[in-house]
Amino acid sequence: MGIVKGTDMSLKFRLAASFVGLFAIVLCMFAGTTYVTLSQKDDGLVINLAGRQRMLSQKMTKEVLLFMQNGADASKAQVKKTGQIFSGTLRALSRSGKAPLTLNINGPTVHIPAPNEAIKKQLQNVDAQWNIYSKMVDNILSGSKAVSPESLSDNSLHLLKEMNKAVVMMQSDAEGKIKMLTLIQVGFTILSALAVILVLFMVHTKITKPLDRLRLYAKSVADGNLDAEISGEYSAELLALKNAIALMVKKIGETIAEAVEKGDLAEANSRRAELALADAKEKQEEVEALLAAMKDGAENAGAISNDVFQSIGELAAQVEQVNRGVDIQRDRITETATAMEEMNCTVLEVAQNASNAAESAGQSKEHAQTGAEGVDRAIGSIDKIYKRIMGLKETMGDLGKQADSIGHIMNMITDIADQTNLLALNAAIEAARAGEAGRGFAVVADEVRKLAEKTMDATKEVGDAVSGIQKNAKENIQAVELAAEDIIKSTDAASESGGLMDSIISIVDETAGQIQSIAAASEQQSATSEEINRAVGDVSTVASETAEGMATSAQTLKDISDNVEKLNSIVQSLGHLESR
Repeated sequence: MGIVKGTDMSLKFRLAASFVGLFAIVLCMFAGTTYVTLSQKDDGLVINLAGRQRMLSQKMTKEVLLFMQNGADASKAQVKKTGQIFSGTLRALSRSGKAPLTLNINGPTVHIPAPNEAIKKQLQNVDAQWNIYSKMVDNILSGSKAVSPESLSDNSLHLLKEMNKAVVMMQSDAEGKIKMLTLIQVGFTILSALAVILVLFMVHTKITKPLDRLRLYAKSVADGNLDAEISGEYSAELLALKNAIALMVKKIGETIAEAVEKGDLAEANSRRAELALADAKEKQEEVEALLAAMKDGAENAGAISNDVFQSIGELAAQVEQVNRGVDIQRDRITETATAMEEMNCTVLEVAQNASNAAESAGQSKEHAQTGAEGVDRAIGSIDKIYKRIMGLKETMGDLGKQADSIGHIMNMITDIADQTNLLALNAAIEAARAGEAGRGFAVVADEVRKLAEKTMDATKEVGDAVSGIQKNAKENIQAVELAAEDIIKSTDAASESGGLMDSIISIVDETAGQIQSIAAASEQQSATSEEINRAVGDVSTVASETAEGMATSAQTLKDISDNVEKLNSIVQSLGHLESR
């Protein structure tokens, strides 16, 4: 079975923390890029204006030299105009402020941000050199001949060198910002890639693989292997899902085993009840036949006994007249007594057999009652199975709810991935606005968008797996409901069998009462036969004393002989019934 880790963080917390971390990385990268980009916004303009200062210094020198040649007022005005543009631009570069955007002093201006300390210090050197140069120009414009063209050119060259140093420093500062932007983008890109790889690894190990193992386990159980085991490690919601599935399969196995056992027991009890019923019917038929035969025999024996008593009465009336044939009469009477004794034995055996049949009927009744009790127990067991299956249905419903909660988590992951994708798109738009400087950031934003799309694809696969589990849970619930309906039908059938067993018990009980009545009648008939036997003995004694009267009653003896033969036939028929 899977290894339990009850202290793991929930999947919802892990996924939320992962995507919040990824979002924080992207946000930090965006903030850093925005900061560097904003700091670079005026670098190109500043470098261009600083480069223009180099050109203005040389332009101004040429204009001063031209003035020195022609002394024209126009040349003088042009020198002053160029000096104003150079001075205003230098002041804005050094201290921040507005600088002329064109060579027209009255034209549009642009705000220049304050430089860093190193550039500011270099611009101060430029300003000092400009003060020297501008004084020389002022002297020349005022008509002084103290400044030679060579001196002017040398100072102009010094001013150009100092300004060129400032431009180089500005360019180096701009390149440093670009390098820092590149490092920020590369660093955060690597960090984002590592974070995405970590998230994908966590999703694969903590969600995708466990869900795939659960899918294989569910398929194995669906194929009939209830002894299958869930392998691997699980945590948080998936651990609860794994335990719920394992408990569900365990209860299904126990329920099926118990149902099979109870079904076998009910079937065995039913077979025993059917055998007992068949045996009882057979005994009932034999007893009914025996009762009919004994009834006929009893009626014939009663008629013959009446005839014998009448013949003996005639012999008693003629006892004084009959003397011959006493020995023959004695023999016949002796034979009659023997036959009556045999009939008495036969009747006793019939009574004993009837008692045995009554005992067998009682045993059949006990077996039928046992079968009815077995049916009642089967009904109780089936009812317990029905309750357990309904409990299993509720457990499977809880399983479906847990799978739905995982689906909600997947929806949250999809929403986060959509937001990440939208953020990457916004970052790409901002990078496009930044132009060439934002190209590297655009590449990073595109990679983040691709990683977000991969995350959405992985989330979709997890969602499909969860949908499969939900579908299997619904199918199992439907199967449990069908099993519950079958158990209800089994309960109805068992109840009907219990009613039939009660009817069998009533029939067997009635049969046992009839057999006991037969036994009582047979015992009464045996007592009557005993009395007849004693009467025949008395007749034999009287016949011995009245031998002379017997001679005249030959016809009567003949009638007695015929009746005795009939009695023998009846006894023989009773003997045949006994053998049956």
